[in-house]
Amino acid sequence: MAPMSSSAGVVMLQSVEGGRGFLLFLHWKAGKWSWFLRPLVCLTVFLFLIQAVPAMAEGDGLISVDYEVFGKVQGVFFRKHTQAQGKKLGVVGWVQNTDYGTVQGQIQGPVFKVRQLQEWLQKKGSPKSHIEKVDFRNEKKINQLEHNDFCIVK
Repeated sequence: MAPMSSSAGVVMLQSVEGGRGFLLFLHWKAGKWSWFLRPLVCLTVFLFLIQAVPAMAEGDGLISVDYEVFGKVQGVFFRKHTQAQGKKLGVVGWVQNTDYGTVQGQIQGPVFKVRQLQEWLQKKGSPKSHIEKVDFRNEKKINQLEHNDFCIVK
């Protein structure tokens, strides 16, 4: 009996839902069964992809969220940096100082971009700011953006 040649395939499939992923290892031997296993590999990958599409689409939906930032956030160009970061990320909304020393505003855009600006507001801010906490409230799904740009409200 002649030895069969073999080949192996490894396919990495990353699920976007919840940041979970898994490794799908597929091994096949050329020869008698390869006509069956290779189409099975393609079918497995196809089925994974059609299950991942709704999760990706969900992340592309639009949301609106209000925020208020506490700490040393006035007099440190916080509004200017927030506006610049919002524009960089491609979200819309507004930012303004309050009479009691905080900064408040609203962010609208695709879920994953809004989440990026929320993280920036919590962890970074402007270079001279000191963020104590950020309150996010009134998060809701929206069908269309209510703003055209990211503005500083005086």
